[in-house]
Amino acid sequence: MDRSAAVRCDVIDILIKIVSVVFLMLFAFAIGFGLWRLIEIPLRKWRGSAFDYVYVDDDGNARELNAAEEEFVTTAIFPNNDADRYIKSRYESLTTDGRMGGYLRRRQLPQQIPVAPATQ
Repeated sequence: MDRSAAVRCDVIDILIKIVSVVFLMLFAFAIGFGLWRLIEIPLRKWRGSAFDYVYVDDDGNARELNAAEEEFVTTAIFPNNDADRYIKSRYESLTTDGRMGGYLRRRQLPQQIPVAPATQ
């Protein structure tokens, strides 16, 4: 009896430690995400645009989106994975026809690529 009680206590101690570590990791992630948002939003406003996407031309240049393009990116519904033709997952991604052009999340844009103003 004594031995099984000791094993039970050890198992309970290990479970408490595991739950504590998981809780601390989730708490650290939440704090980190909150701090990132505190930095990212003013940084985007400082860059001149709070919109999440830019347009990458076929030659690799990036520019801000005009109002019609912002509406298209935020409201378009793409059937059958057609979004892959328009919204790139990485700067280097090519469309199915081998072109570089498409919409890209601003954070995926390499820092050395300047963002030109939107075209009318």
